[in-house]
Amino acid sequence: MKKLIILIFLTAKLFGQDSLIKTDSTLSNSSLLNGREYIPSPFPVIGNSFYKNAETVENNSVKFDGVVYTKLPLLYDLKSDNLLSRRPGTLTYVILVRELVDYFTIGADTVVHLKQDKDGLKAGYYLQVFKSDKYVSYAKYTKSIKDPKALHEKRFYIETKGFFFKGSEQAVFTPYKNVNKIISLYKPHKKELKRRLRESDLNNSDDLSAKTVLVLSHLEKG
Repeated sequence: MKKLIILIFLTAKLFGQDSLIKTDSTLSNSSLLNGREYIPSPFPVIGNSFYKNAETVENNSVKFDGVVYTKLPLLYDLKSDNLLSRRPGTLTYVILVRELVDYFTIGADTVVHLKQDKDGLKAGYYLQVFKSDKYVSYAKYTKSIKDPKALHEKRFYIETKGFFFKGSEQAVFTPYKNVNKIISLYKPHKKELKRRLRESDLNNSDDLSAKTVLVLSHLEKG
């Protein structure tokens, strides 16, 4: 009983009672929340498994079973690669049926669902870094639990990212850890792209998403 009370307390603290929403008739009558109930881990782990550490829970959107839902509470669990939404008027979160999700937004970010292995990428959710008719870049975020090496240490979440790029002339996505990998594929633009990076505020930044957008936006124009 004591463990159950602690679990309920941790769930309320994580999801926040002040973020409850009113029941919406359209939402209540949809199949959006027919998935399995999400059960938070009862074991102590430093951090959490969510995208952006669950800092942007409210006012998100999802295209589910052909219908776009807006102003929703959404959490993207990076450990299980599942999308969660909360039942109206409760603290209960459910796992949205993955096969029916086309894409969703968390804050200003769009996450797309690749429903099957395609062009060298495995099926799953991917952050859309850049997309046009000519160029596409995705990022795959994951979180895992790091187990302690000593008795006095605690378990904690670690986040990893993998970036992938595909131009219209490429058959499959190319993984990259540095934007120079993309630049090397377009040698006629190499000098100009490097100049733009040097002159931008991103020159000394480790923001690979922003650098990718800068490079591909220039290629798109050129």
